[in-house]
Amino acid sequence: MRELLEVVFGTHPRTVALYPLAEKAIKVMRDNNNIIERKKLARELGLDLNDDNDKAKFYRVVSPMLNKLITSRIDRKTKRTYYHLSYDSFRGWLESLKKSAYYYLAKERR
Repeated sequence: MRELLEVVFGTHPRTVALYPLAEKAIKVMRDNNNIIERKKLARELGLDLNDDNDKAKFYRVVSPMLNKLITSRIDRKTKRTYYHLSYDSFRGWLESLKKSAYYYLAKERR
């Protein structure tokens, strides 16, 4: 799990401090069939979205994972945000990263 978090979050000491919450978020989503409502996820992480500090911490954990490990969708009827743990999203992001690395790091073939 640590390698995955290093790829997604980086290794700066401030982001490394978020690893335990991020790992817990991933486990909570896996336990809920890979989909969970935003408020429920925050509650599971021990954060209150009505508190500005907790809300900021929640988004510091979730934002780096968006479009890499998780996708979000809004239910039009209820106006609730749901997060979905997605391997396909990660695979697409990883393919894009591989193409960028190849473009910038591979020798030109002429």
